[in-house]
Amino acid sequence: MKALHFHCEEGRGQPTLASICDICRQAGLSARDFENDPVQLFAQTLNMRYAGKLIEQNNEQETYHAASVVQESEFKRQLENLIVNYDTNELVQRQVARKTLNEVLWSILTGKIKPTLTGDYKVDFAAVGLRIEYDLNNLDFIAREIIRRQYNHRCQYCGRRGNSVDHKNPVSLSDDNSLENLTLACQECNGIKGNMPYYFFVHLNNQIQGVNRQLVDYENLINSLEQSFRARHNQLIARTHLKNVIDDPELRHLRKQNKELQAAIDSVNSDYLELRNSRRKYFSSQWKMHRMVEQDTII
Repeated sequence: MKALHFHCEEGRGQPTLASICDICRQAGLSARDFENDPVQLFAQTLNMRYAGKLIEQNNEQETYHAASVVQESEFKRQLENLIVNYDTNELVQRQVARKTLNEVLWSILTGKIKPTLTGDYKVDFAAVGLRIEYDLNNLDFIAREIIRRQYNHRCQYCGRRGNSVDHKNPVSLSDDNSLENLTLACQECNGIKGNMPYYFFVHLNNQIQGVNRQLVDYENLINSLEQSFRARHNQLIARTHLKNVIDDPELRHLRKQNKELQAAIDSVNSDYLELRNSRRKYFSSQWKMHRMVEQDTII
């Protein structure tokens, strides 16, 4: 379980970690009745307050150790996966309040409900009674064609050919299917952007316009080479048919030319792929760093 579940508000402004998670605290349990050695150590090391029973104090009175209520290892793993998926899925968080999720989880932990979990978070959210709409992209064919024609089938991020209608502000966060929130992207840029805020993706993209121009040049070069290869391949087929032979000096010469052209195409494609992968890593690393900066703490 992520450390965010052990943050609590008992520190009067100072960051505080509790010995039990938010699920148990919401259910009415007191962190000060439970020990949790790892959390206490984290708090001490990071100069945070610790809300919980101190390990070193006299244990004459009854002491409770923070422990998992769930004993079955496979079910516990699937339950933890459900929590992790909620923590990392903004679309789900927009539709289900954390308080609601915690109430459901506590009902599971105390045996009030006994769902069958599969490991598939979409199935499992439904199994615990949480109804979530995953497809908020309600664009019809006409809206998509308007955007494609408006931008002449060109990706507005890198300049290559593209037909993927992209939501500037991710529909999973904005629920905005208006034309003003739509632009055109290639499949690659659409995938890289994902749920990244539009302003941030555009900012990063503006820093590498030279790379984007290279991508366009590579795409044009590869298309030109492949057209030439197809034309020569068709010529070889036609000449073979007209000559009614499989091998002669002219056909061998045409095959050699095609082989050399294919080698050139493979070489250019390899360089193109390397550039695309480097660009993808650039966006991924910058987005990860941006989120780490916004998080402002390792706990």
